[in-house]
Amino acid sequence: MPTLSNKDQEVLAQRGISARNGVFGSEITLTSSGIAWLFNYLQSSGNVGAMLTLTLLKDVAKFQPERTSWRALRFKAVPIPVYDTNYFQLVFYLEGSPPRAFHAFGPDISAISNTFDVPLMEGGVFKIRNDQIVKIEFSDSEVQQLSNGNLLVANESA
Repeated sequence: MPTLSNKDQEVLAQRGISARNGVFGSEITLTSSGIAWLFNYLQSSGNVGAMLTLTLLKDVAKFQPERTSWRALRFKAVPIPVYDTNYFQLVFYLEGSPPRAFHAFGPDISAISNTFDVPLMEGGVFKIRNDQIVKIEFSDSEVQQLSNGNLLVANESA
């Protein structure tokens, strides 16, 4: 079974990705920039739909994107009118790609939390195993941007 070296973990941490073994299996946390790195790697390598594994994370750590091929990742809380109120759907997409729905939440847009569990997605950009806990973690300022209805752009490729 592959493991992440200290160097891999250091590079991934700089890119907004952390992985560790927990009680129930592996736990992976992705920040907005971590998701941007993961999605750009998957897009560039042609591995969209791949299983999120330690081997994949090692590849993300080694990934050196061309400046011209890097694509910003955009997040938006989109209102959906339901009866006499709006519910919200968190969507994200790489620049130039169609949006993907990620998480639905109730009418109180201020209820956006800093951390979301990634559900098991059959047709997602990446897949997770039953023994994995994968979380997306937003900073307080990112939550504020989303709560205010603003577009959040993760565009870090350095």
